[in-house]
Amino acid sequence: MQLNTLETVATIDNQQTPYALAKLAEASRIIKQSITELPVIRKRLDKYKDNKRRAREVYIDLQQQYGRLLGAFGTAALALLEIDMPDVADYSVKLRRSIEKFNLMTPDYTKLCAALNGYIVKLPQTTNKTIIGRLMNDVRMGYYPTEQGHVRHIARGIEFPTDVTPNLFDPCCGCGLALHTLAKDNNCNTYGVELDSHRAEESLTRLNRVGFGSYYHSRVSHEAFHLMLLNPPYLWTMTEGGNNTRSEKRFLVTIRPLMI
Repeated sequence: MQLNTLETVATIDNQQTPYALAKLAEASRIIKQSITELPVIRKRLDKYKDNKRRAREVYIDLQQQYGRLLGAFGTAALALLEIDMPDVADYSVKLRRSIEKFNLMTPDYTKLCAALNGYIVKLPQTTNKTIIGRLMNDVRMGYYPTEQGHVRHIARGIEFPTDVTPNLFDPCCGCGLALHTLAKDNNCNTYGVELDSHRAEESLTRLNRVGFGSYYHSRVSHEAFHLMLLNPPYLWTMTEGGNNTRSEKRFLVTIRPLMI
């Protein structure tokens, strides 16, 4: 595989784009756009200083572009962790915290743009086949469905009760195949959560109830499930506090209160 620039994101043999690399390219594009647009919008604000209505509209534009810039650093940090660049990821978080203190009414954006240009230089401009294998975990948001043969083997080791209707839960249910196979021929209620909308819609044809979206932004009753099937994305993620943690570890910690 040839080296590829972030501007023309690498594709694998089957034409799928590595998710982490695509997100890094997206963040890079937003930061470059901010370098160009923020100073222009700020000058436009001075132009309308005697027109409060227009000045307010321009300031909202300025805030929105600034918000996109801050968001790009979080996106870049996670992508950098996935391609084994923790130092640059840590720098991304620190630079974002510094930029959060920037006063948008500052008339000269030269220092801000210089810092952003310096950051762009730190981002990898190429990737190679030694990294692509790890990136494949993110091609479809870490989606690696559990093999049906494995699920059937697990099911043979479970003795489902006959006096109650067990509630089964999969917080990363995908298309619902794994949980459906586990519950097959048993009197069970099946529940799932799936991040990808297309897979979530398909899972509705197999499971009793499915929540669309992130498990971490779902409201799930505690002590409601007798059995949980968990095959989470195995990757680095960032908590709301800005700390880095393993996704699978975070799942294990948060799902325990849900079990009976």
